[in-house]
Amino acid sequence: MRVMKSVMVAAVVVGSAVGCVEDSGEEPNSDQGYLFVDLEHRLAVDWEAEVLVRGPSAGGEFCDEVRGCYPDHETLQMEEVRSSDPEVVEVTDFEPDSYGEADAVRVDLDVVGEGEATLEFEFAVPGMDTEQDEEASQQGEQSGDDELITDSFRVYTGEVAGLRLHRDLDGVDSMGPHAHCPETSAGVYLMDSLDDYTVPLKLLKYDAQGNPLRGSGKFPVDIEPEDAVELEDVDEPRRTVEIRPTAFGSVTMTPEEGGGDPVEAHFTSMGDISQMDVRAYQLSGEGQRMGEAEVMIAEQMYEIEAMPRLASNAPLCGGAVETSLQSTTPAICEQVGVMETTGNPAVYPGHGGQCSLEVEMDRGSNAAALVESHSFSVEYDW
Repeated sequence: MRVMKSVMVAAVVVGSAVGCVEDSGEEPNSDQGYLFVDLEHRLAVDWEAEVLVRGPSAGGEFCDEVRGCYPDHETLQMEEVRSSDPEVVEVTDFEPDSYGEADAVRVDLDVVGEGEATLEFEFAVPGMDTEQDEEASQQGEQSGDDELITDSFRVYTGEVAGLRLHRDLDGVDSMGPHAHCPETSAGVYLMDSLDDYTVPLKLLKYDAQGNPLRGSGKFPVDIEPEDAVELEDVDEPRRTVEIRPTAFGSVTMTPEEGGGDPVEAHFTSMGDISQMDVRAYQLSGEGQRMGEAEVMIAEQMYEIEAMPRLASNAPLCGGAVETSLQSTTPAICEQVGVMETTGNPAVYPGHGGQCSLEVEMDRGSNAAALVESHSFSVEYDW
């Protein structure tokens, strides 16, 4: 019972970290204080930009897995968006959009030249009383839901002097299968098919002083072999792009300017897995890894991790495999659960001897599972 409790404690610890956090407390950043403009960095000259504009806070919040928790906003009826200097920034379009479940307006910009310009907004917020309504009423003018509100936001632009491309490793679990994935050097992406998932990369732009710039509409990267990957999506505020391979094989992606390191990727079919590496990690009473174990100690608990042995000898950066195991020496050791943090089996050796495990690794829909036998010596800590 003591061992089963350890696995359950680990699950409780992980589960309690999930959920909504308190309101972020963000404040409107427009000149008149009505709008939340999603723009912190300067814009990159000769690039495009998509700027999200949200109205006054509606007082509630939403939570999702992608954005975390974020405030709700009143719906904007945007009538006009202008640039004070179209030779710096030109407004090409604007239309209703959303930030998760919150209403917003997307403003499309063409960044023409270096300098600064002011974005001028005319909009209405149905049912909201504003200081501009009050001023109009005091002057004897008609006010109400149809009264347009004016606000503005200053933007700055800069020339791109350098680019850097690297993997987006935000949120990578230090105990997960991608824990050793590097930012740029060779990494493996396991896939059952080429449509399994997209690969997130950070495409960073800088001016001559090293300041970050924001922009979209381009992927200035040399790809070898040519057309081996295609651009799937762009998250401009986070400066993230998502790519998808067009074929299995190795790809090198190098920024066209700025001297950044190339990103090497090996897109590998799960059916090509022919061997696995199996490791045991001793666990604390709270279900945390204490280190890799070559020899097991009787009456301690262990996490068993099976990883595919990859021909390129590069770490895994994408995809994962499902594994299961069965003890062929149940009198010596047995599986007692699955770790909540990693999904790996937890094994308890109750007696000294040889703990023999039959490990099965899934190889996708086009190949039979890989099955191997692995053994660990179990000793008493006397």
